[in-house]
Amino acid sequence: MEIVRSSAYSCSIFLGLQRNYSKVLNTKESVYTYIQAYQRDLIGTKSIYLSAAISEMDIVLSGQIEPHLQIRFINYPRFPLSKEVLEKNIIKLAKELMLEFNQNRVVVESTNEVIMIQRSQKVDPRIK
Repeated sequence: MEIVRSSAYSCSIFLGLQRNYSKVLNTKESVYTYIQAYQRDLIGTKSIYLSAAISEMDIVLSGQIEPHLQIRFINYPRFPLSKEVLEKNIIKLAKELMLEFNQNRVVVESTNEVIMIQRSQKVDPRIK
């Protein structure tokens, strides 16, 4: 039996499922498919492995209740990466997910900071 360790670092992407404040929902399966294509590309072009744990949740703020996915990444000891490489590729994925799934903003929460990526200052009209 072998114990393998890597430096502790984690990042989560919070992705809403409603398309641009509408009632139209993206499916979690379409997000899985997109992430797997992104992973295959990273493995094939850069030998970077990003293992994702995906959980469903609702984000609640005032009048808004929006289904979300939390896409969590850790520095997986089987394929360890530097914090910089891990974070750079997760932020790139967050930007691509935001555009692909028609989101105004996404949030990336890391071990040491919270990063909001947004296309505009627009706020969901249900938040008062």
